[in-house]
Amino acid sequence: MRYKKRLNLNFFTTIVILTMFINSFNTLATTYDLKAYENKIDYTPKNTVDFYPPNEEGFGFLKNRIETSPLKMVVNYDGTFSICQDPENDKNYIYIHEYNNDKFCTKTLKIEGVFPKFGSFAKDNKGNYYIFYGLDMEIEDDYITKNMVLVKYDKNGNKVGECYFNEPPYDGLGVKKPIYYGCKMDISDNKLLIYFGCGTYRDDNNINHNSSCAALFDLNTLTNITKNMSIKNLFAKNSFDREIFSEPGGFVIIDRVASYPRAFKLSKFSDGILKSMDIFPFKGDILDDNTFSQLGGIIKTFDGYMIVGTYENEENSEDTPRNIFVQTISSDLSIKSDPFYLTNYSDKHIENAANSKIVQVESNKNILLWEVMDDAGIYKGTYIASVNDNGKIQDGVKRLKDCRLNIYDKPIYNSHLNKIYWAVNSNNSIIIYELDPGKGIVSNFNITDIDIKIE
Repeated sequence: MRYKKRLNLNFFTTIVILTMFINSFNTLATTYDLKAYENKIDYTPKNTVDFYPPNEEGFGFLKNRIETSPLKMVVNYDGTFSICQDPENDKNYIYIHEYNNDKFCTKTLKIEGVFPKFGSFAKDNKGNYYIFYGLDMEIEDDYITKNMVLVKYDKNGNKVGECYFNEPPYDGLGVKKPIYYGCKMDISDNKLLIYFGCGTYRDDNNINHNSSCAALFDLNTLTNITKNMSIKNLFAKNSFDREIFSEPGGFVIIDRVASYPRAFKLSKFSDGILKSMDIFPFKGDILDDNTFSQLGGIIKTFDGYMIVGTYENEENSEDTPRNIFVQTISSDLSIKSDPFYLTNYSDKHIENAANSKIVQVESNKNILLWEVMDDAGIYKGTYIASVNDNGKIQDGVKRLKDCRLNIYDKPIYNSHLNKIYWAVNSNNSIIIYELDPGKGIVSNFNITDIDIKIE
């Protein structure tokens, strides 16, 4: 009897140990590998990681307005990189840098700008570059002068085409100040969409407004086809930030709008048809420019789209910290989930989620990145987590040490190398970050540090 009892105890113990051993594999945290590649440049770049000090014009962290990105990164079809820069100290020129798969700069082009304001940059699969420029008008009601231009350059930086335009916003007031509070540009199926904030000419009440404005181009002919498409109706009043997601057949666009509508507004332009949906209403008055929010990004999921952003979600408090929310929307923009929050920062003066980014890596696996700042915009850390297509965290939250995110530009997944890349400016350098999204599922939620490797 005693012998049998001892055998049963050993068998039970063995099962427990085996179960713990097997479960340990199921609770392994994702092992992310982060590297940074620094490339020196001979001009002074604009800051892409620190907010301007808060001012009465509404710029600064926890304020409403966003600058146009001075740096735009593109991952090319062969897995190499292109970075376009609007420098701080060389106002009349734009720089394009080409990088190979080893993140080594192989070519730099210095291009004289057509107009003083840089909007955005794109590159097609033939190696041609596209840059959008704008010119602020000094007088009112000049509906004749074409103060915007899309310019096409060949791979050597030679101008091979241009299209001047003065496309008015949907409200018809006309663009007095183009590229005002952000500009995004992307390519889908030989169509190029520019979506930007602008200051309009005065209305009947002698008031200048801020609006969003869309311009669509056929790249085969480099012609503006906006007036012939429903995309001309894409519009938001007092729009202070936006993002474009290109997909076969068209584009998905998200606006952060202070009024009309006062919400995150999602639009889809597909096969010539435009649909829109107000997905996330903001607290506050319709005339208040402050939306208490920051736009993060948008990705495609298995059955629709997922957006990420930050918001101060207590209705009647100005001391609410910003936390990261996720929201899912159906492909046809007919169904939306309630937003839910992934962080729970509790003291606005100490911790706020900032500059959230979302990158799709594979089916049902997305990488979420964000920074933490106090209410003065002082940087405190960068964090990472893996989330599924429902927005649920599937892995532990980890801290990326000595790593900054670009406030204005989004990280890009390079399927050729199975890595995530983004670029920032630092003094007289461009730093390219390379992140291995790693493998592994389910872990505890302890925050662990990931050291950066300088190459």
